[in-house]
Order: sequence, then C-alpha cells, then structure tokens
Amino acid sequence: IRYYFYLKEFYFLLRSYIKRQLKIVEPIREVVGIFFNEFVGDLLRTVYSELLDLQAVRFVPFGRSSIICQLEYLSKEPFLRTKDFMQSFYGSDILLYSYISWLSKGRAKIAERIDNDELKELINLFTSVLQGRLAYDKTQGLVYSRFGHSGVPIKWASALAGEVTGIFLPMLTAPPKSCIIIEEPESQLHYSAHILMALTLAGLSSKYNYRLIFSTHSDLLALTLAYIKDRKPNKEEIIKLAREMLKMQKIQIRKNLLEPLAEYASKANNLNIKFYYYGPTRDGVKVSEKKADEVIRSIPSLTDVIDNFASWALSLGGDGLAQDERNIQRE
Repeated sequence: IRYYFYLKEFYFLLRSYIKRQLKIVEPIREVVGIFFNEFVGDLLRTVYSELLDLQAVRFVPFGRSSIICQLEYLSKEPFLRTKDFMQSFYGSDILLYSYISWLSKGRAKIAERIDNDELKELINLFTSVLQGRLAYDKTQGLVYSRFGHSGVPIKWASALAGEVTGIFLPMLTAPPKSCIIIEEPESQLHYSAHILMALTLAGLSSKYNYRLIFSTHSDLLALTLAYIKDRKPNKEEIIKLAREMLKMQKIQIRKNLLEPLAEYASKANNLNIKFYYYGPTRDGVKVSEKKADEVIRSIPSLTDVIDNFASWALSLGGDGLAQDERNIQRE
C-alpha cells in the first residue's frame, strides 16, 4: 500500500512538471485535439498532397439540412461564439466539425458577396439542381430564392434547398484537385433532381479536376452517370435533358444559365467514372465493379426489386386481369 501511494504521488508530481514545462493548461481532451489537428492533420495533408496529388479533402455527411439550420441559428445569437460552441459540441467528432467549419467559410463567401468569374461559374453549375439562388441578408442570414418566387430564410426553404446548400457551400472553399466524399448526394431530392445532381457532380469533376467519391441509393443518379460515360452526350443534348427535368417542377430557365453545366458535364465523358456495387452475402458484403453498359442494362439489385414487385402486382389481378383481356378481345 505504501508503494502504491509513493507511485501515485510520483505520478502527480510528474504530471505537474510536464504541464509546467510544456505549458499545458488545457484539459487533456483539448491537448489530444490539438495533437490530431496539428501533427496528424499535417501528416495527412502531406500524404494526400505528395502521394495522391490532391490539394484538399472534403467530407460531406448525410443529413445536411439540419446542420445548415443549426449553423444559421448560432450565427444570429449575439451571446454565442459560434466557433467556441462548435468546438465544444462537435470537437470530438473531427469529421463533422471539419465539415461545419467548411460550411461556415462557404457561408462567409456568400456574405462577402465576392464577385469573380470562378465563383460565378461554380454558382451556375449548381443553379439547376438548386432550382434557384442563394444570397445573404444581414437580418435573415442565408436566403434561398426559387426561380419565380421571393426569397425565404434557408431554414424555411425546402429540404432540397438545404441538402444541396450543404454540398454547395463546402465547394466554395475547395481548391482544384480536391477529393470530395459525399454521402448520398440525392438525399431529399425529387427524382428529377437526382438527374440534375448527377450532371452537376460530373461538371464539377470535369471543371475543377475533383475526385468525387459518393454512395447512392439512386438508380437515376447512377444511370445518368453511366449514360454520360458510355453514350457521351453533347452540350445540346444535356441542355435538353436539364430543361425537361426542370419543366417537371414548373421551372423555365434561360438557356445561358444552363450552358456552364452542359459544357462541363459534356466534357465529363472522358472522366474515369467507376461504379461499385455492394451486395450482401452470407459471409458479409461483397464489392464488385460494374461497367457503365452493365449499369445501363440492369442496375444490380434494383432491377430485381422492380421485377419482383411487378410480378407481385400482376398476381393481384387474378380473374380480373383475365376478364379484362377477354373484354379487350371482344372489342
């Protein structure tokens, strides 16, 4: 027992000495956070810049709308320091905290109303899938204006506006040759916007040389990218597709606003687009690569679901279907 107390006392003396010598006054959790941010962060930056030829890495998580609303709320509280709050609330979640910091920087760019050609082109790439514009108002914060409608604070806008904004804002600070990892970019989007999002992602990769990695449950998003890679649509064909999708939402948009998206999405047919399917097996998950023409012919799993559902739906007709067929033949 005596030795135990000696060791315990020695531990506290050593800890106190180290803290005095290294001037450590923060809680140990903050020290660990600083270590990861400065040492591990610098190491990772060296790895992806020198070995992978990347300038930056961005991670865009699922469920972006709620984070956008939270950020807007904090920015309007005069007694809250947003940075301090985020560090205390999200500091232990390095990925999420870093995402919020990029959101804040992107929001600041909108607030500063920086006017240059690069920013305009990036905004134009997102115009169709956002189905409107983002602006900043000193009283209301981020304001979303849908084409043909007056602006509303982003927290009152549609889920589509919030989710797309959550992808758009980090892009404002991402340098060329960045790796962007996105969880389900089609989340909360109408089916027509799945196609517009695919065109936007293709255009971003083509223009800024981004390496995009994303997971998706959307057959339309995967199909659009497969057609871009395999069938190589030109600029006019992409404008026609984007216009048809926007018409479904009762949106008429000038051709010149779609031209940046069409130009860079049409150039994306030379990109190295790869498709991977994660299929469940008895032994776990099996990952297999699919070619673009395979995706066009049959999307793994989804086609099976549709076939099975169609067979079930037809089976519900029973005698009614046979009677309908006889009536058609008599006519």
